[in-house]
Amino acid sequence: MLAAQKAADAVRKEARNALQTADPTTKKTKDSDYVFINFILTQLPHGVIGLLLAVMFASALSSKAGELNALATTSTIDLWRTFRPLAAHDEARNVRVAKTFTAVWGLFAIGFALFVSFAENLIEALNIVASIFYPALLGVFVVAFFLKHVKGTAVFWAAVAAQTVVIVIFFLGKAYPAREIGYLWLNPIGCFACVLFAVVLQAVLPRPAEPAS
Repeated sequence: MLAAQKAADAVRKEARNALQTADPTTKKTKDSDYVFINFILTQLPHGVIGLLLAVMFASALSSKAGELNALATTSTIDLWRTFRPLAAHDEARNVRVAKTFTAVWGLFAIGFALFVSFAENLIEALNIVASIFYPALLGVFVVAFFLKHVKGTAVFWAAVAAQTVVIVIFFLGKAYPAREIGYLWLNPIGCFACVLFAVVLQAVLPRPAEPAS
């Protein structure tokens, strides 16, 4: 698998060199990241270029606005109002807190974007991040849909344990490349680990006492 990956990287590098040789003005050679924007800038009329770029920026701004608003609202309701119940009834303060969370999540998104810009391939980098953090969430949904007897406490700690397992496997693969597995395998591993841990913890954890009738 590693040999095949190295061979693919070598072919990709040769393609980049050939592209730069054929067109020395080409600076963006990340084909998977820039193929669409390069096509727009080099093959379409100028009026259409401006229209498509405006559409792309508008779509990005709309998506990010919705994401930041959802994150800020969730943080305010699930975090702020949970740990500050006495202040939760002050709606003006809740609005100010939501604005603060919006700024915090915006700064986090900017930092993440700056980090991803150093990656060799943007799409691959996003898939790696998703493969690290999504499997535990998928396991939570699987437990919720198919294992009704498993309660929230067991699922929560199972998700934490499964997330830890996925992160450890990922970084062990980076530390020992000969034993590294494809990042897509982290998805079934994390999901299965979450389900398994949830079932085990549900059997081990003490059940809450039933109220006396």
